Amino acid sequence: MTIHEPDTGARCETHVGEAFPPRCADCDAAARDATTTSTPNLERRVRSHDPETSWDAAAITAPDANEVRSKVLAIVAARGPIGDEQIFAMYRAGGGTRTAQRVRTARAELSRPLAGDPLIREHDRHGITTTGAAARRWVIA
Repeated sequence: MTIHEPDTGARCETHVGEAFPPRCADCDAAARDATTTSTPNLERRVRSHDPETSWDAAAITAPDANEVRSKVLAIVAARGPIGDEQIFAMYRAGGGTRTAQRVRTARAELSRPLAGDPLIREHDRHGITTTGAAARRWVIA
């Protein structure tokens, strides 16, 4: 693994469950395998002592993540400028089952992708949350 590649959390049998083990050739092979499959190998992505919520999050496959991003993009395209709370409300109203945090993460992935141009951008900070705090509003880039 080079310094510029994201750590997929994949580990060889020797390093399973370690947060930041020394990288070996077997770990690199496991990382390549993890990026080419849509079924995650949870033992290689989550430390053995992590809570159940971490195991649940690790079970989200690439197609699941793409589905959330697609729905968020459609919501922003149809209703922007729109804040995160409103995006989540519309996502749930449309039958979405992921958490507010996962929806915010999908929005962040669309606004700050690892590669390529962002698909959405910050419009302003004039949105208001349900608690009355200022919030960012998002539009198609």
